[in-house]
Amino acid sequence: RCPTADDDEDGAELEAYVDFRDVFLSKAEAELAGGVGDGRHGNVLPWVMNVIEDQLLATDDDSDGLLAINDMLVAPLTKSQSGSEGVLKLNRTLLDIHEEEVMGDLRKAFADNWRLTLSDLRITGLDTFRSPIKVLEPRTSTAHLLENQFNLGIANKPLDATIRFGMEVGGASSPIATNNVMDLQLSMTSVEMFAVIFATVKESRFTKFPLKDILNFSCWLSMIPVSTIGVDRNAGLA
Repeated sequence: RCPTADDDEDGAELEAYVDFRDVFLSKAEAELAGGVGDGRHGNVLPWVMNVIEDQLLATDDDSDGLLAINDMLVAPLTKSQSGSEGVLKLNRTLLDIHEEEVMGDLRKAFADNWRLTLSDLRITGLDTFRSPIKVLEPRTSTAHLLENQFNLGIANKPLDATIRFGMEVGGASSPIATNNVMDLQLSMTSVEMFAVIFATVKESRFTKFPLKDILNFSCWLSMIPVSTIGVDRNAGLA
C-alpha cells in the first residue's frame, strides 16, 4: 500500500526531506549542483533520466531543432488516437453549462433559459517538440524545486487549436433569443511553457515507495507531508 503518515517513525517531524538533486542526478552531478552526492537513492532514476535525454530528447541538426520524441512517441500516439500524426481530436462535448429555468425577475426579463457548450476540440502540430527542453531538472539553488520547460511549433508547422462554441438563449418573450454555434481557432508558430514544481517529500516515505504503484498518482501524493497549519492534521498539503 502507499506510504502514509501512520508509517512515519517517532521523530519524523525532524526527518530530512528528499533532495531532488540526489534523486535525478548522478553522484558527481549532484555534488556539483549542491546536493550530498553520495548516491543515497541509487542510480536507477539518474539512468532513466539519461536514457530519456539521450533517446527521446535528442535533436536532429537537419530538423529545425525538433526532438526525437516527436517521431518515437508523439506521432504514433496521436495517429492511433486521431488517424493523423501530431493531431489530437476530442469529438465530444467537453463543457455544458445551462439553466433550464432562469430564476430571478431581472434575469428572467431577458431569457427563460440559456446554455453554453464547448465541444469538438482539435489540436494540430503536437509533433513539433523542439529544444530547449527540461523535464524534472533539479534547480541547483535549492533541494526541492524541479524545472520543466517545453517548446512547440515551427514556422511551417504551427500549433493550431480549434474548438466549437455554442451559445443558446431561449424563451418566447426573450428580447435577446439566439442560438449560435461558432468555431474558434488559435494558431501559434511558437509556444513556450514553463512549470516549476516545488515539493517536499520525506526520505522514509520515498525509500518505502512500492514500485508496483509507480503509476499510481495517489501514492505519489501520499509522500507529500500533511500541512501542520490548522487543527485538522488529516487535511491539506504542504
